[in-house]
Amino acid sequence: DSFRKEFYPGVGQPQFMVSLNKAFELVAVIGPSLYWQNPSREVHSPDIPDQLQMAQMFGVTEEDMLQQIQQQQQQEKQTKEIRNSLATLVLEYISREHPGGPKVDNELAIQDGLVTGRGCCWTETYTDRASNAPMTGSFYDPVDNLLIDPDAKDPAWRDVKWIARRHVEPVWEVERRFGYPPGYLKGKGTHISAEYVAKLQVEAGKGNSMYQDQIEWYEIWSIGGIGARVTGINDQLGQALDQLTGDYCYLAVTRNVMHPLNLPPVLVSQGGPEHILEALKWRTARFGSVFELWKDRKWPVECVDFYPVVGSCWPMAVLGPGIGSLLAMNILLVSHLTMSWDRRRDIIAVNGAYAEEVEAAIKGENNPAVIKINSASQMSITDIVGFVQRPEVQGNLLEWIQYLDNQFQMATGLDDIHYGISQKQARVTSDVQAKTAAANVRPDKMATDVHKFVVNCGTKELWLAAQYMKGEQLRSLLGDWGAMAWDSMLGAMPFEDLCREMSIWIEAIDMRRPNREKDMADLERLMPYYMPAVTKYSEMTGDEKPFNALVHKFTTAMQMKDPEDLFMGPWHPAPDP
Repeated sequence: DSFRKEFYPGVGQPQFMVSLNKAFELVAVIGPSLYWQNPSREVHSPDIPDQLQMAQMFGVTEEDMLQQIQQQQQQEKQTKEIRNSLATLVLEYISREHPGGPKVDNELAIQDGLVTGRGCCWTETYTDRASNAPMTGSFYDPVDNLLIDPDAKDPAWRDVKWIARRHVEPVWEVERRFGYPPGYLKGKGTHISAEYVAKLQVEAGKGNSMYQDQIEWYEIWSIGGIGARVTGINDQLGQALDQLTGDYCYLAVTRNVMHPLNLPPVLVSQGGPEHILEALKWRTARFGSVFELWKDRKWPVECVDFYPVVGSCWPMAVLGPGIGSLLAMNILLVSHLTMSWDRRRDIIAVNGAYAEEVEAAIKGENNPAVIKINSASQMSITDIVGFVQRPEVQGNLLEWIQYLDNQFQMATGLDDIHYGISQKQARVTSDVQAKTAAANVRPDKMATDVHKFVVNCGTKELWLAAQYMKGEQLRSLLGDWGAMAWDSMLGAMPFEDLCREMSIWIEAIDMRRPNREKDMADLERLMPYYMPAVTKYSEMTGDEKPFNALVHKFTTAMQMKDPEDLFMGPWHPAPDP
């Protein structure tokens, strides 16, 4: 009804307010195919060229020098493998400890992406309640709370000068977050909580007044300076802060406070330049830990966008192209129901002389009902009583609804095959396979976008973990020596090196729903060629690992429990007769 009031104010409210749940169908059908389960995240480092070959190419021929280069290369490779294995274990630990699990936040972001075009997750630090140690994670927030530089036109955000995030929190929580004494922001609130609304009704009856107990505030990440170029601010102070911070700064502002929340007046008047600079550094959301992602040309929010729009930094919603058809279907459906309701009653025309008898027969419970007609009357039955015929509901109205439904499906990619139905009977298997492949083009493309989104979130979580999670809190996970290795290999690594050397690897199929039928079919086609070779290899070498790996894949596709029970031990040659 709010949509009607905003876009069609001249149209009255319909008698039946019915809406087709096509948006839910889109989320329920396509969503699970994009993200079925949390993937296993591994850490990889980029490979460097063979240094031994490079040295020989430049004329190094001394055996001792070449041997030293080779040893150094092997040592660096081993160090990277150890470092990456530690980081992989910590990433899995982060996923297990994530409040509510990362699947919840990722699914909410994907749902937002399907309906509105963009889903957002913010990588942040939080405090573990049991150990009071810092943890990292990526958390969903509605896209409505994201603001982007309105002058930006690049879908990849390469011309964005600032972004902001909106918050509405209790006043006392904002005071605690920014280190203000209790009561500092009293009277500066902008919203009233549900609890205070109930109290307000009671206190108003007593003649007491209450203040707004929630405050709306915005945090801004800028690569265009602190805003000294904007008119209406203190020129001298603004220029001084702009020279101090440079182009990259963070601000937290609210409507009823005349200074940034992260820059209290006492800090400006009494603090040193290093303290002011620290307060204005880029950090995680909610005035969290310092996290200068601008050094790697990244923002603190990660977005899943499915269809970028040329000339805009806001994408097109997956649901967007089908909105017109959906709106028309809703209007036609409501019209059809209204007409059917209006025609639900039978209208009977009766000759006045027999009106009472006919009405009594209709309202009575006798079956059959008898009406006595005067034998002297010259009128026939049709002259005494008749039904008023009204125009029938035209059948082509339902045909139009079906046509619009097909148009909506084509616009959004909701093919019949996703519902497990088919309008036409397929004659051969290849027809079904071709239709399935065509129907999955858009979901496969969107799955690639989700994969990139999850990888980028995991990479930021790893960078934050390396900066703020200490080996002591990971001792039970990594062991004593592993905790020391974490502090020395990752904790001591500069942020710039983290960005260049540490990246997350996720198999795209790990996130999607397992297609066990396809896996079984592939394995059955492979068996006649692979099984004899594996058997011969195991007999000759005694190595049972390839055979057991094949058994494991079969049991996984068959969803069998305890596949280890079928594993073979080392193969031994049969003794000579």
